[in-house]
Amino acid sequence: MNQDMRGHTFWFWLLGITGAALAMRLIFIDRPSFWIDELYTVMHTTRLGDGNLTKQFGYIPTLISLSLAGALPERSLSENPELWSSLGVTHTLVRLPSAVIGTLTVLLLGWLSRGVIGARAALWFAAFLCVAVWHLHMSQTGRFYVQQLLFYNLGFLLYFRATTIGSLPKLALSMLMLFLGFMSQPPALILGGVIFFDWLLQARTRNPKRLTIPAVFVGAVAAAACFGVLAYDVVQRTDEWQKFGDATSQRWDIIVAGAVWLIGPAAAFVAALGWLRILQRDRRLAVYLGFGAGLPILAMAVLAVTGQFVHVRYTFIALPAWLMLAAAGVVRDDESTPLDLIGRFRTLAPALLVVIASLLQCLTYYTGANGFRPAWRDAFAYVDERLAPGDIVVGD
Repeated sequence: MNQDMRGHTFWFWLLGITGAALAMRLIFIDRPSFWIDELYTVMHTTRLGDGNLTKQFGYIPTLISLSLAGALPERSLSENPELWSSLGVTHTLVRLPSAVIGTLTVLLLGWLSRGVIGARAALWFAAFLCVAVWHLHMSQTGRFYVQQLLFYNLGFLLYFRATTIGSLPKLALSMLMLFLGFMSQPPALILGGVIFFDWLLQARTRNPKRLTIPAVFVGAVAAAACFGVLAYDVVQRTDEWQKFGDATSQRWDIIVAGAVWLIGPAAAFVAALGWLRILQRDRRLAVYLGFGAGLPILAMAVLAVTGQFVHVRYTFIALPAWLMLAAAGVVRDDESTPLDLIGRFRTLAPALLVVIASLLQCLTYYTGANGFRPAWRDAFAYVDERLAPGDIVVGD
């Protein structure tokens, strides 16, 4: 999958894409109203250490942002969001950590994917991630989802690279990333399922680079750490888990359809074609990326059928795998063969389809979709302008 490209050329384009990603994630970052879960982010940040051990790591970026600005509310004010603005809490401060992490995600995953899908495909992947409306939305949301996606996919790429070249340090680093992703949000454990299926399918080959006693030990340590923390939370913080029992969940078909829509129908279509192309060249990579793209969605759909609390946003971690499939599918196998103008256009057409369709989704997100959030500020402004104190307001 490696396409020849000079190192400085690769970094020139990757840094340019990263700069564009930062700009897109800062534009209108303060415009949409707070989503209720963003209020929970501030609330839990003010009393960090309470509740489940899992997710605690996900609040640290918000803690840093609010603390540096001198806007972190006292613990006693954690349940009084109407007072937070007077202390300096703003939409930008709460969302800025996600914007920074989202931008770093484009840079780091673009860099690491070079060793997995090749240089040119890695640049297309970074470009697709830059303009992906789902990643844009999560990068402008004061929650831990974009942080979870970063660590999950660092582990995803590092594991494949480590077991391809036989690097124990990279494998250990991938397990650390899995743990940090888990501590950001527990569904990152799905990466363990992806790794298990890859190991199971490769076990018959007896490849010494993948099946070693140290590798098994490193994986066992990561699994023990994750399940140990999870068991502690379930036993010691039972009330924190029970509150999800009465929460409204989404149906399995909504989760599947929603994931495809947020990934982008064009990107999903090109990714399917890309998977078929990769399968002809590198069966293991095709299967691995396929598991990475499909398993999070399948897992959430199954949990929805069994009555567990799930939401389409829990499948967000699968987005990079879909975009890597799409990127690997739009790069020609033989870049040394010159093409005429029509040939170049035909080659670029799938990539341009993904980029243009994604940009149109982003335009809608910026201008017509209110950042995918309820327009509370607009609603209150409407009420203040048209109604007098004491008037009855009825709404959904």
